[in-house]
Amino acid sequence: MKDSFKPTIERLRYLLHYDPDTGVIKWINNHRKDFIGKEAGNIRDDGKRRIKIDGKLYYAHVVAWAIYHGYWPTLTIDHRNRDGLDNKLKNLREATYTQQSQNRSFHNSTGHRGIRKQGKKFSAQIQMQGCKKHLGTYASLDEAVAARKAAERELFGEFAP
Repeated sequence: MKDSFKPTIERLRYLLHYDPDTGVIKWINNHRKDFIGKEAGNIRDDGKRRIKIDGKLYYAHVVAWAIYHGYWPTLTIDHRNRDGLDNKLKNLREATYTQQSQNRSFHNSTGHRGIRKQGKKFSAQIQMQGCKKHLGTYASLDEAVAARKAAERELFGEFAP
């Protein structure tokens, strides 16, 4: 969506109040007077709150970011704790798609991302920007998990799961 179609930051701040400590966005101006003082938006099927502003839907976490920081984010907004309804400022951060994908829940038969059971051993691998890297085959699950965690810290820093 082009920025010219988005409401200005001034418009957002005229319509809405964002509390960075609670993550709640409330209407302060609205053509429907019964909305004033109430939490803006509705929770959608994807488990995130969306707010209709000037006829268009926006994710609440993106609106919160824009109101607080004074600009629409150029990257995606990631929820550090993976709770799409927790829009406290300390839980929000700008992220690339690759960074954000590292913060998603994932479970397989071993219970660990990038770890596969191969006979009696465990294989560890990691992927970044479509490139897979084999980290080794280990006698124990703990060794494979440790190798994977070390690679995550190296590649993804603060976005490591």
